[in-house]
Amino acid sequence: MVFRQFFSCPDIQPKESVKLLTAYQVQKALQAQSVSRSGNAANKDRKNLSAAWSWGVKFIDLPEMNPFSKVEKFASERHERHVPTMEDFLKVFNIIGNDQDRLMLYCYLQTGARRDEVFRLTWSDVDFFGKRIRLSWRKNKIGEWRSQWVSVKDDLIEWLLRYKKKVPGSQENVFVSPSSLVYEYRQHWLKRLCKKAGVKPFGFHGIRHLFASILAAQNVPLVEIQYMLRHTSLATTQRYIHRLKKENREVLAALPGLTDFEKSPLKVLQDDSKILKQSASN
Repeated sequence: MVFRQFFSCPDIQPKESVKLLTAYQVQKALQAQSVSRSGNAANKDRKNLSAAWSWGVKFIDLPEMNPFSKVEKFASERHERHVPTMEDFLKVFNIIGNDQDRLMLYCYLQTGARRDEVFRLTWSDVDFFGKRIRLSWRKNKIGEWRSQWVSVKDDLIEWLLRYKKKVPGSQENVFVSPSSLVYEYRQHWLKRLCKKAGVKPFGFHGIRHLFASILAAQNVPLVEIQYMLRHTSLATTQRYIHRLKKENREVLAALPGLTDFEKSPLKVLQDDSKILKQSASN
């Protein structure tokens, strides 16, 4: 997508040798993007194209001079990420008719996971007896994979166990698309749900912020929140919490259980409330 945007500039000729590309041409092309899209979009393209060029220097003998790195950042407006209230989250949750989708959304609320961490969740990452989930991530495509076990509420484990009994035994991932493929983006899923529920649109990361704000409102120690968010730096968590406290200090005092939901899936699971005990005894 970044290359398509860059090549759409009349001054850029994709078939020309890269040796002919100048910083001035790059400046003009990205300047056009800053006007037609935004300064932030142009800066993202600049960063990605500069990284691509640096990769090319190492592996496909591109010229050492990186024309993208010479271009200064464009002026941009920073917009605070919208963090939903619990009321809005519940409105969205309660209009979902698909059991898998409701479970997915509940997983985000109870783990504070990043979008792709839940997408790649497998059944081997769910410890039913230890009541915990293993989340895996890396900060970029060439970064080192990391994983961490996080404890979760009993009702989430019960729901996962109930759901596992319904899916094919060959299904490795917890969540799959209607075509049995692992999710990658689902870019418009939450947006459509928010519109249907009549609430201000929020995304997966907004739920992560909501998770952190609930813990902060409960006066959970900062180091514990850092652990749950899986931040490597406490300073990152401090900035995170400062913004959340400012915007969502009135949020519920503790993570809600399924019994707090208007359409609680536990009502469906009442006959199976002893599943874990029976499984343990077997």
